[in-house]
Amino acid sequence: TLIKDPVGHQWSPSSSLRRKFCNVCRKLLNDSSDYSCEVCEYYVHKSCKDSAINSCKRSATYNLKQKKGENEHHWQEGNLPSGSKCFLCKKSCSTSECLASVKCKWCPTTAHSGCYGHVTKQCDYGDFNHLMLPPSAVSLPNLALWRRMSNEVQKNFENMHLESSDEVLLSEHIDSEDEFLVDSPGDSVHSSDATNSIKVYDGKLDNPRLYKVVHASRTTKASQVLREALRLYQITDDPDNYYLTKTLDQSSERTLDAHEMPLQFGNRNKKTMIFLRIKNAEKSGNIRVYLAIERDGSSFKTIKVQYATNVADVIKNALIKFCLEDRRPEDFSLVMTHLFDGVRERAMQTDECPWKILTEMKRRSIREMKFTRFYLRPIYEPASNVILCVSNLPMMLKEDTYHSFLKEHIQHGNFAVDVLYPCSGTAFLSFETADLASKAMNELKTATLSGKSLFVKLIPNIHTEALSDKSIPLLVLVNVRSGGGQGNELLFDFQKLLNPHQVHSLSEGGPLPGLYAFRKLQSFRILVCGGDGTVGWVLSSIDECCKDLACRDPPVAILPLGTGNDLSRVLRWGAGYTGSEDTSALLMSVDQADVTSLDRWLIIFESSDTSGETFTAGVDLPNSFVMNNYFGIGSDAAVALDFHNAREEAPEKFTSRLHNKSVYFRVGLRNMVRKSMDFNENVSLQIDDTEVDLPTIEGIIVLNIASWGAGCDPWGQYSDDKFSTPSSCDNLLEVIGVTGVMHMGQIKSGIRSGIRLGQGSKINMRLKSELPVQVDGEPWYQAPGNIIIRPTLSQVKMLTRRSKTRSTKTEEPARALVSSTFYSFDEGGALIGSSRDKDTDSIFNESCALTEDHGSGDVSTTYTSEVSATMDTFFLSGALMSL
Repeated sequence: TLIKDPVGHQWSPSSSLRRKFCNVCRKLLNDSSDYSCEVCEYYVHKSCKDSAINSCKRSATYNLKQKKGENEHHWQEGNLPSGSKCFLCKKSCSTSECLASVKCKWCPTTAHSGCYGHVTKQCDYGDFNHLMLPPSAVSLPNLALWRRMSNEVQKNFENMHLESSDEVLLSEHIDSEDEFLVDSPGDSVHSSDATNSIKVYDGKLDNPRLYKVVHASRTTKASQVLREALRLYQITDDPDNYYLTKTLDQSSERTLDAHEMPLQFGNRNKKTMIFLRIKNAEKSGNIRVYLAIERDGSSFKTIKVQYATNVADVIKNALIKFCLEDRRPEDFSLVMTHLFDGVRERAMQTDECPWKILTEMKRRSIREMKFTRFYLRPIYEPASNVILCVSNLPMMLKEDTYHSFLKEHIQHGNFAVDVLYPCSGTAFLSFETADLASKAMNELKTATLSGKSLFVKLIPNIHTEALSDKSIPLLVLVNVRSGGGQGNELLFDFQKLLNPHQVHSLSEGGPLPGLYAFRKLQSFRILVCGGDGTVGWVLSSIDECCKDLACRDPPVAILPLGTGNDLSRVLRWGAGYTGSEDTSALLMSVDQADVTSLDRWLIIFESSDTSGETFTAGVDLPNSFVMNNYFGIGSDAAVALDFHNAREEAPEKFTSRLHNKSVYFRVGLRNMVRKSMDFNENVSLQIDDTEVDLPTIEGIIVLNIASWGAGCDPWGQYSDDKFSTPSSCDNLLEVIGVTGVMHMGQIKSGIRSGIRLGQGSKINMRLKSELPVQVDGEPWYQAPGNIIIRPTLSQVKMLTRRSKTRSTKTEEPARALVSSTFYSFDEGGALIGSSRDKDTDSIFNESCALTEDHGSGDVSTTYTSEVSATMDTFFLSGALMSL
């Protein structure tokens, strides 16, 4: 009764159980099979999960009458961080010995159990209040609540808990920690009678729902077993309303006498089962109706109902008891809510009879009947149209094809296509009511197109008028497949610190659902958790949907989870996330980061058709890419291509950076003995319309940033009057040559640099034969033809980390280069000198003007894989071999 608005938890196996206590039984967690909520850190034993209070934090509470930014603390008991101080008395309130004190799940406020009642109710979200998407600004219609239940849907709803097999349901409670030894008055702890266990089942004879284990001696009476079973099932009613039965066969049972001893003669028949039953209810009874409106007074009223009393009568009586006689019954609905194993609810029809439904429900499960509530909710449509995201559609089809498919599978046809993104195969549909959206979601989830199932997701509505003037919400996009499992951990961590509706997994429709949810915000920031390929994917999605965003160029920060992470190194976000840095410190770094610009380049591939040969490049490859980091052709791309092919053959093995580097070592050695590509005979180069006389080389690397191959700078640090200082926002590219894999290893080890070929904004290449190429780590064989590189229409805003905000836990260097020793080379790449502790900040041009307009450009973009030449051991070995 203390939970007015129950919200179900999002359970997942807990990965950090050291000194954590169960919020149900208050005992220490010590089993890897225990659970924690992904959103609010509510911890439970596996056997206690069914008894958990559905009190997860509400993340969408928009109300037209609510004041801007108004939100109350969401208190949760126990499992506080070490060193926590009480907000009121300033004394320590954390302990690792028991479940004590409370913590707000929206802000860092902690308090003693006796102090938190005196803390101000209003929550300010703590230090990250301007990064937080406040729940008071988010609305998300409950489609299950608004759904008009057909007979078939209603039947499925009522039998939802029966989808699992009986064996699974029973096995969940075999090792229940609620077991209790019941002694008869004549028994003692040292009784010589053997102790046995009784399984007390709940449900039908042929389909029992679950059971609880009660330990009892041979002289324990049935009345004592009954009281203990009621305690284990968390039923607090008068025990006289219940009784136990014993099965005679599969279709009959008999009532146990209160003084009967079930285990007096042992368990002679192993097939005998004990069931918990409730006495036949009268044709009338009482139900509790809760009011789903914020108001003073009691949260529920008791309504007397008959067997034939329908929902319309209950609503009329409830309005009178809640002193709402001036409100029309037609403006309210009665919602039946199941709090058993989560929260499930539906709006009841006016002709349904609540008492009749409860009577039928008790035959299936007494526990389920006791965990059923009735809510009186006002009928109102959502504050705005309901938006559904439909993705996994085939890409690059005509708009008419998409419209025809959607109309074919959405029978009512009452929807509008808000926007369509053919490059990503994603559509956003708008519905006037949640009822229509619910029906469409059910229909689309069962539809297939080109043999693929569709992904359908409900998009939350963000109401900008409810945001404060200083609010700059952070959109977190996490690639859960990156970092060998680190992506999932970060997803949960950010959901706990922020509003779950601003943290999106890229495995659920890609970046577009999150970007489209933030489309009305005038200002927001993005944190991309992934490798360089993930960053390129997000930037391409911003290009695709920027015309629909109020903030067309949101600045992007990076949490590196990939292998090379070259762009992350240049922007000072580190070489790779190790898990040692606290997520709160990461949010602080994003908040204090500086905005800079990043050049982006369009690479166009024009294949030559004069030879008439068929090349492996094929017609499936796009003829244009957007480059963020670098472009390679020749030996560099050959190594990346071999690594890419190895990962495609066994992707399950590539889950760690160490393994990725070991694979690079092997493919690099193979390429060292590979036959020459005759590079000079097959490639010609023009920079700013000037033909370049190529030295003897085996590859060309075109750099947009001062990091390549996981942190090395192939351009070099020595000054040259011919070229300007490289920058990622100067609209210039640096072009270098490499003589082979050995030269690449020497560049990585720092004893040589690349051969500088030129610097410019217009790069043209001519291929006379098929050669390997790669764009930001995406490799393939390119057919003969022309390669044209030009700047895109605009730059993109990125966030550069300030060095002073770096956490002391992080071991990765803040600079882009990996060595503190710098070498100088002549034009041919020969070593002419070295120096130490040279300032590397010159690669950042702080005076770059920020581009105001971020156009999308008429270019095709693609998702690039997170591949880069990052084998430190391999490159170092190459350097030693060259010596």
